[in-house]
Amino acid sequence: MNRSRSSLFFTCWAIANLFILVVLRFSIKYHWFISSDFSHGNKNFSNVSRDQYPYHHVIEQLEWISAFAQNESDLSIVQPPKIYYDRRLLYHVTESYGCRYKCNFTDHLQDFRVGDIAVFSASFRNEDAERLKRNGALIAFESVESPVHMRQLTEIQGGQVDMFITYMPWSQVPYMYPMFLRKTNRGMRFTNSEVSAILAKNSTHLLPSHHRNGKKLIAWLASNGSPRNKRERFVHLISRIIPVDVYGGRGKRTPPGRDALQWISENYKFYLAFENSNCKYYITEKVAGNAYRNGMVPIVLGAYKEEYESVLPPHSFINMDDFNSISKLAGYLQYLDRNDTAYAEYFAWKEYGEIYIEKRLDCRLCGFMHRLNAGLVKLTKYSPSQFMDPRSLCFQRQLPSLV
Repeated sequence: MNRSRSSLFFTCWAIANLFILVVLRFSIKYHWFISSDFSHGNKNFSNVSRDQYPYHHVIEQLEWISAFAQNESDLSIVQPPKIYYDRRLLYHVTESYGCRYKCNFTDHLQDFRVGDIAVFSASFRNEDAERLKRNGALIAFESVESPVHMRQLTEIQGGQVDMFITYMPWSQVPYMYPMFLRKTNRGMRFTNSEVSAILAKNSTHLLPSHHRNGKKLIAWLASNGSPRNKRERFVHLISRIIPVDVYGGRGKRTPPGRDALQWISENYKFYLAFENSNCKYYITEKVAGNAYRNGMVPIVLGAYKEEYESVLPPHSFINMDDFNSISKLAGYLQYLDRNDTAYAEYFAWKEYGEIYIEKRLDCRLCGFMHRLNAGLVKLTKYSPSQFMDPRSLCFQRQLPSLV
């Protein structure tokens, strides 16, 4: 009698867990991607439609890069502007080669005038700023970091900046981490019906060639040693339920002579794309550059959920915010591990768009200055806090329960 009751209990328990996984799968699969509070209250960004790709203005700017453009003719329309870079924290080239607009990039601040711009990546001397302003030149501040890690300016310096070049979509010339663009209607997000049609197809032919190599589940390539969002605690919690292999830093080493990410992708299905801070739109190369390009499904942690959904391909990542316990996340990953058809849905996007790595910020800034000087665009004045204030742009996330 006791044995039959025990058997009945475990049968019911198994059926209940299977039901939860199926419901979870379909809720993740068909939840899409229209935020009810898209701008998080940024009034200068409120004119962007919820159906639009947040970086839609970058799509036009890509046409200013010879490698992207259908027509590679020179677009220069005014005297080439002069662009200064302080080169203290520089993550891209600064030259006109490969750009359809031509500018004079320089390391010197002499003879700047109206129509020129000086770009600083850290604090700058007030006397330099005052001289530039007297001569009519513009001042820009550039940073690829989140507000909790970027170099801060004094209140006086912040007030002297005319243009902020950051990863924020309301930057008029934003710094772009690897970006996804759909093949058609590039400036728009996928609609619900489009997503349903994409996921209705069998996508197993899109699985990576090394998919059946007896892969493990989760790998994490740790980088920044000073995270501000407790991501190590998230990793520790996950590892209590399901193994997580950590590489880089003080973790394991990949085989010598092998590209680390390529080797990890050949041995793991899921990649922890955990940012070093939870800040608006802070979605770095960890997702598209590390996971997508190497055939792994990213598990993301960082920006707000709707921001991931607005810039990444549909049903291409697993968001920690979709799970209120680590055990539910683990159960879902194990379900995907056993079900090739469901796992393959995370690669369905590959037939509908591409990942772009090189976005030539120098070409885009040069083109913007040409168009600004010709009166074709206007410079929008923003408060420094809209790019640099961690109190309004960043947040803390509660740890999920274990079960």
